[in-house]
Amino acid sequence: MIVMKFGGTSVEDAAAIRRLIEIVKKEQSRKLIVVVSACAGVTNDLIQAARTVQSGNKDKALSILDRLRNRHRTIAEELLDGKRLAKISETLDEMFQELRNLIRGVHLLGELTNRSLDTISSYGERLSSLIIQSAVENANIPSVLADARTVMITDKSFSSAKPQFDVVARSEEHTSELQSPYVI
Repeated sequence: MIVMKFGGTSVEDAAAIRRLIEIVKKEQSRKLIVVVSACAGVTNDLIQAARTVQSGNKDKALSILDRLRNRHRTIAEELLDGKRLAKISETLDEMFQELRNLIRGVHLLGELTNRSLDTISSYGERLSSLIIQSAVENANIPSVLADARTVMITDKSFSSAKPQFDVVARSEEHTSELQSPYVI
């Protein structure tokens, strides 16, 4: 088994994701786990949106989300087409609606908890992994999208969570049944 980790600049745009796919293609005969970060700068933008709404500027925070939505849609449009693009676009829209709801919730409550900030910032990896797994499939490389939240279980120490290795070990039994490669 080989684990490949691709950081933010390795998945920053469609060209970078195409390079990732070429690397995965060369190793596809092996059992792979592909771990991806958020696209370059996305986590910082999500945190900025959360901090901006915390300070009372909901419109600016929602504007940041709109910019991120457009960026992810552009990446998807450059990598996918047809039914695959339609499905991913719909899921992206749902995820950005969830993010907008979270931002509105922070605005309504007037506070940004560590839990809320962790949830908001998690969307970066969730968005990139969704697009990348679909692009890998589009390149005729069988893959499964594994939600890291079901594989890497942590304690409830929001903003500084630690893995619960006993639970993680049990979750490995679940992932061992998946086809290769997994995109997390």
